Amino acid sequence: MAQVQRTIPLLLPADEDLRETLAVFQRVQQQLSAPCFNGGKPLSAVALHRACYQEVKSQLNAQMTCTAIRLVAAASQCACSNHCPPQRPFQFRRRRALFLIGPRGWDARLCPDGTLSIWTVAGRKQLSCRVPEAFLPRLAQAKTIESLTVVEQAGKLVGRLTITLEVPDPPTARPEIKAVVGIDLNETNALVAVDGQERLLFVSGKAVKVRNRRTAKTRARATATQAGGPQGTASGHAQWLAGAATAWPPATTPHPDVCPDRGAASGGVGTVTGSAGLRTAAGATAAERADPWEDPATPARAVATRLDPPVGRAAGTGARTACGGGEPVLHQPNLFPL
Repeated sequence: MAQVQRTIPLLLPADEDLRETLAVFQRVQQQLSAPCFNGGKPLSAVALHRACYQEVKSQLNAQMTCTAIRLVAAASQCACSNHCPPQRPFQFRRRRALFLIGPRGWDARLCPDGTLSIWTVAGRKQLSCRVPEAFLPRLAQAKTIESLTVVEQAGKLVGRLTITLEVPDPPTARPEIKAVVGIDLNETNALVAVDGQERLLFVSGKAVKVRNRRTAKTRARATATQAGGPQGTASGHAQWLAGAATAWPPATTPHPDVCPDRGAASGGVGTVTGSAGLRTAAGATAAERADPWEDPATPARAVATRLDPPVGRAAGTGARTACGGGEPVLHQPNLFPL
């Protein structure tokens, strides 16, 4: 027979002395948290007991004081074993207390009459308790009762009774089966193999879990870096539409890459006549010459929208586009990168 531990709920009355016991237990844990942290080098339960027992022993009984010390030390040790060492002392915000039952201690005890004998700061008291009907068969099958954890939830006191049960051993493999292989989906042990001679093979999945966590962090950093740059990102696109990311040179600057004659001919791209909708400089008004091409703050997309190619073709004598006829060619390269 194999032994397993299970937890069943226990409904408790609203007793003020029991509430005060939970508050004192929480206060003791909070008082032990800073010494246990020890500047980033957590103390063990024995070291914490030697360092702080005399300071906190007067608030609870001896057994519950030792229990509080072990719980605080176990919290730090659990964080270190998970490769997440504590960066600051733990904060115990929830009111709860652990009462040992049976051979481990007599902080609480279930009486034959159905009541609960439990230690409080006001002395030992007997309280009425009730186990839900769905868990009564499991409580009757309990081999031993280990402990009782009392927590405060939504103003009510709820107990969690830890019991030990005996269950049948798992069925053995048939004689014709030489090996049994199982898969652990939690990646704690990625592969577990057992042969007929009870030899075990464990392939740990911890390396896979660490690699996946590292990949996720790297992907998150890369995404954050791309989101903050001025080019190829949403923020850079917004700056470009607002005109902040576009360096706009004077409209009279010739552009040799677009027009071989560097805008020297009449209506050439890169000059005032070729840029302002192919109007000639003499036939355009001052407002037309200044709007929109000569305004450095005008976004490129707005300029393209306000350009009127048909007017340019009708008004400009001898006007032409870059390197041949057709629609006007803008003299700025890569105006529409998106």
